[in-house]
Amino acid sequence: MSFAYTVSLNDPANSLQDGDLLADVRAAASEWAGYLNGLGSLDIQVNVSTTSVGRANGGTATVVPLGADGSRQLIENGTIHELKTGIDPNGTAPDLIINVDPNYLKTLWLNPSSIAAIPNDKIDGISVFTHEIAHGLGIQGYRDLSTGSLGAYESTWDKLVTTSPDGSASFTGANSVAVYGGPVSVTTTSSTQNYFHLGNSVNEADGQDLMNGIVFKYGVRYDISKLDLAIMKDLGLTTNGSDLNSVYRFFDTATQDHFYTTSAVEKNQILATQPSYHYEGAAWAAPDKSAATIDVFRFFDSAHNSHFFTTSVTERDHILQTLPSYKYEGVAFQAYADASAAGPGALTLERFFNTNTGLHHYSASASETYGINHGTAGAGWIDEGPSLVVHAPTDGMLFA
Repeated sequence: MSFAYTVSLNDPANSLQDGDLLADVRAAASEWAGYLNGLGSLDIQVNVSTTSVGRANGGTATVVPLGADGSRQLIENGTIHELKTGIDPNGTAPDLIINVDPNYLKTLWLNPSSIAAIPNDKIDGISVFTHEIAHGLGIQGYRDLSTGSLGAYESTWDKLVTTSPDGSASFTGANSVAVYGGPVSVTTTSSTQNYFHLGNSVNEADGQDLMNGIVFKYGVRYDISKLDLAIMKDLGLTTNGSDLNSVYRFFDTATQDHFYTTSAVEKNQILATQPSYHYEGAAWAAPDKSAATIDVFRFFDSAHNSHFFTTSVTERDHILQTLPSYKYEGVAFQAYADASAAGPGALTLERFFNTNTGLHHYSASASETYGINHGTAGAGWIDEGPSLVVHAPTDGMLFA
């Protein structure tokens, strides 16, 4: 079951933004509650007050001792303890505290809509608060920010972070290693983010994660990823076990073509570099790779500046042999082998080809399919029949 939460605000200035600020924090808490199971109710308090680095910070309000780990005392966040046991270690007091510097607040885009365009001169508020809640849920500890050394105490996060003689550090929780494909790079090159964030470069696999310690780009929303959830599992929390992945959809106003990706990194890159691509949210869900799924192959057609997707190996090979303008870009995501494998949420996309523009379109609704077949989308569209079998969007979709 998802965990319950409350959000309160302490803003001495009583800013006109307070309502939007509360809405964004609630949206961020709802994101985590959609993925994590837990008992009790987390009380989140947001303070608008000066912070040491002029931005935002978040953390647990209390901790619970778990016993000795060698010479050190092992400490668990009170938030984790409450979600695991239902026992609130500090009673009616706040369980998780987020502090937002008033000057930093001016740089944030406060809008709880998941698909609203974020201005290019603003940092997404929901992303910031989702990030800070994650610190309160366990990504924090006692390491010295300069040396990485520990004193008499260590958190459950600290216990799973290893440091190396070359100055690097890695998170080694088993679930995270499985998702990441090896030890997860932990930030060690920052003056303020070291040892409690991910990555040291935007080119690293975790360098654009919600929990990265490098940069939050303007105009970009950072979603909870599979890696973030794996970390939470390593810290002792229980996830909802979803195997569905959000498929992000864009509409290219320059070509009138739609583009789909499950990669949060690619989504953020497009938002930052492709102004003609309009983000339309999560179109549907794609499953994890399994015996019941098949690969979806992706091509880029340089002749029409558009993308093409197919699950057919025969069609893929035919394109490779006969259409030189189609550049093969590998496996984009997974689809179900048939509708029965997807269960009640099965969604079969109808594929169309436009003989006038050379574009393909994938329709997810019977009404849209009917409309295209009866001319509402203009001339030239040929119905090529059922194509990809995916899953209808759900609140529990994971992000890459």
